[in-house]
Amino acid sequence: MVSYTAFDIFDYEVGTIFEYSAARDWCRDGRAVIIEQYGCHFLVDTYWMDRESQLTDEEAGAAKVVFVPSEHREIPSHQVHVYGDEKVTVITRQHGSYTSYFVRADQPELTEADHYRQMLADEEARIEEARRTIAASERSIERYRAHLTELEAAS
Repeated sequence: MVSYTAFDIFDYEVGTIFEYSAARDWCRDGRAVIIEQYGCHFLVDTYWMDRESQLTDEEAGAAKVVFVPSEHREIPSHQVHVYGDEKVTVITRQHGSYTSYFVRADQPELTEADHYRQMLADEEARIEEARRTIAASERSIERYRAHLTELEAAS
C-alpha cells in the first residue's frame, strides 16, 4: 500500500477525482479516484480503478481535485443538452470508453414540463433546419433551370 506524504487521503471522500500527470500513458487516464476496499482508502487511476493502479507518491503529490461527488448528482446522458454543456461535468474512464454526466447538487431537478419544453425546442429546431434545406434546394433548382434554359437556347 502506498503511503502518501503529500496529503491525507482520509481528508477526501470516496469518489473524489483528481487530475494528475501520469508517469506512463498505457492503461492510465491521468485522473485518479479515491476508492475504498476492505476499510482502506486508495488513490487509483480511473482506467482500471483497482489497487493495482495506485498512484505513486510523486503522482499523488501533484494531483489536483477536480470533482467532489457530494457536490454533484449524476444525470442520464439524454438530459445533458437540457441542462446545457456549461452546467454538466463529464467524467470518463478508460480513455473515454465509459462516460458519466453530473450537475451540481444544487441544480434544480428537471420537471416533466422541462422535458416537454426541450422536446418542443428540439422539434422547432428540426423544422427550422428543414426550412433552410428547402430554401437552399429551391435556390439550386432555380439556378439549374436557368442554366438548362441557357443550354437549350444555345443548341
